[in-house]
Amino acid sequence: MLSLREYLYVDADKVRSLLTQLDGGVAEETRRTEKTIKTTTGGVKSIASHERNWGTEEYVQKSLADAIYSDLEEILEVNQLLTDVSSILASPEAWTNGSLQRDMPPGTLIRVTSQGSLFDARYVGKLFAGIGSTILGMSKITPQLFEQSESRKSGSQKVKGGSRQRDFSSTPDLSGQIEDEIKDFPTLTDGEDLNPEFLRAFVRIARGVFQPGLHLSLLPCSNKSYAVNIRLQEGRRHLESNPEMVFARYGFSPQQWTVVGTLGCHSPGKENAAPDGSEIAQAFIEGDINRNKFAQGLNAYVEHFARIGFADVPQYPSFSLVPLAVYRTVGTNNEMLPASL
Repeated sequence: MLSLREYLYVDADKVRSLLTQLDGGVAEETRRTEKTIKTTTGGVKSIASHERNWGTEEYVQKSLADAIYSDLEEILEVNQLLTDVSSILASPEAWTNGSLQRDMPPGTLIRVTSQGSLFDARYVGKLFAGIGSTILGMSKITPQLFEQSESRKSGSQKVKGGSRQRDFSSTPDLSGQIEDEIKDFPTLTDGEDLNPEFLRAFVRIARGVFQPGLHLSLLPCSNKSYAVNIRLQEGRRHLESNPEMVFARYGFSPQQWTVVGTLGCHSPGKENAAPDGSEIAQAFIEGDINRNKFAQGLNAYVEHFARIGFADVPQYPSFSLVPLAVYRTVGTNNEMLPASL
């Protein structure tokens, strides 16, 4: 059965590099020209000439996106350089018995098909900014929805000389972070569960845990803590580079994605004591800095923060994947067709 693919992401530069190494070059255009030339000349009655020339000229060029990636995937499969690990990752035991680290070292070319969800901290910031703007607009049109909740706040925010009316239309002091796009707005409910600082706090956490950019988390097994982490590098041919467009079209809920790429790194081990700073201290000797020891000491802290989820790196027992392509299968669901068809 013919299957069609809808590509969310293709790293055309990496695809072209690998295809060049495997196939000796990349054809980028196709052009075929045929021509026939007939020439007849005459002079003296007994002397004449007749000449016919024909030839074919071919020139090949292909697009650097879908067509070239399909060629690469086919060549990788023929040469047994690409392994589909979807069924392996479906087993929770495979994540914890050490087989993934042993059988799939960094650099392994793999293909994974599973449920996955998209995430972008920038979109969360813009979404929450939109929520705040909506509430602010509602407070001007239907102020009765907010009078009760506002009257319960510290006696209407009294200050010396009388009460102070808060201006919710003012813009906070911007410092260039995405959470600063959320303007002050009145509390919508009686409690404190929806206010500007509450939304800004969420965005700060999202921005700290996930660096701004489009992330894809594949969840191939029943334990949703085990994930394949993919970050889609901008400028590598997103079909929709605008975060709002991506989520407007694909939504938030998990859906079936296929990712082909190289294994980036496995997460640090689960059990390890927090660094005590001794490695960094050893890097400073008599006024000099041992660069290698200093870097290793800082990396120990990064690994510690990765284990507890504070760093944008895989958290045990997950691993990262450097994507060549991300796509989903599209077509018609035959079960939805009328019986007459």
